[in-house]
Amino acid sequence: MTQRPAARGARLERPILLLLLAAFAALGIARLGPACLIEPDTPDYLFTARSLATFRGYVEIDHPAEPLHAFRPPGLPLLLAPLSAVRPYDVVRAKSLVLALSAVLLALTYVLAARTAGHWAGLATLALVATSPYTLLHGTEVVSEIPYLAAMLGVVVLVTGRHEPPGRGRLVSVGLLLALLPLVRTVGLALLAALACWTLFDRPRRRRWWIPIGAGLLVNALWMARNAATGLPTYLSAMRRDLLELGVAGYAAKAGDALLYYAERIGGVLLPGVFSGQPLYERLLLDEARDLGGAYGAGGIVVLGA
Repeated sequence: MTQRPAARGARLERPILLLLLAAFAALGIARLGPACLIEPDTPDYLFTARSLATFRGYVEIDHPAEPLHAFRPPGLPLLLAPLSAVRPYDVVRAKSLVLALSAVLLALTYVLAARTAGHWAGLATLALVATSPYTLLHGTEVVSEIPYLAAMLGVVVLVTGRHEPPGRGRLVSVGLLLALLPLVRTVGLALLAALACWTLFDRPRRRRWWIPIGAGLLVNALWMARNAATGLPTYLSAMRRDLLELGVAGYAAKAGDALLYYAERIGGVLLPGVFSGQPLYERLLLDEARDLGGAYGAGGIVVLGA
């Protein structure tokens, strides 16, 4: 008798999971269109994807001289290159690829939350993330946030999933993701460094993780060496320039201001509508942001409380 409610709950979890993913996909498909709201990011990704697809290298083919490109990492263009080979500059299909990666991100969000706090907590977390305007916005534009988050959660899920030493499949998968992460967004180097520290200072059974970590470090070292040889500006070189111009104290103050800016708005990102102020995504909307009167946030609080 005591197992029947649990069994009934287990039968409900998968349909609810699929329903949430299908609802997000439907909203995303409804939002797909040829307009690019985030510029110059989207055009840059489409142009460089085409340059890779036509084997011209990572160059700016929208310029007559086709100079080398270094400022934006090539991760997303690499993902878009197969599509660009057959449908160049197709914004809708490029957005569809990002939307598919959004579904992967949501599934990984559920897996990680369910593993930590149980299946119903996983579904509640999935519902909050899937219904966030930020997820829908970045999941239907050709930008790198969603691919980066999907790869990052993929690494976390694979590395923390089992206690026994990793097999060849997990090592290869994590190696590919670690090589891709900083190529999608430079901040991915932080996770690569964190995993290296986790492997270095913890139990000996984690030593096999040095194989994918080494692969990730090698790929990104080659990318940075290529950029250094060209002398072109990158995110890291811009940070180094700021450090030299502002000094340690000035750079720390600038970083602190940026941290404070996002810290003041993190509540509105997690629970849109419950806090006062304009949402960060409002500048990308065609119409004014609707005042939800805290309804969404109140619902989120109820779900979290449950």
